[in-house]
Amino acid sequence: MMPVIGFGTYKIENNELGKEVILEALNQGYRHIDKAKIYGNEQIVGQAIKESKIYRSEIFVTTKLWDNELTKEQYLQEIDSSL
Repeated sequence: MMPVIGFGTYKIENNELGKEVILEALNQGYRHIDKAKIYGNEQIVGQAIKESKIYRSEIFVTTKLWDNELTKEQYLQEIDSSL
């Protein structure tokens, strides 16, 4: 089951401190991470998940797409890029 409460990454900067904040949230028990490409911190979200040593299957990651003018193919590319 997906956790109802997630850890939001909006305004977390794309730097070492930002990664450490996300890693600490995972260490404290968060298993739902909310992100978006527009936040500019997807790389550190991935790094924190990897460094947490928590099985990826135990972590839910949600994201958002902002442009409603994209074609289906462009949406799929955005999703692949985010993953």
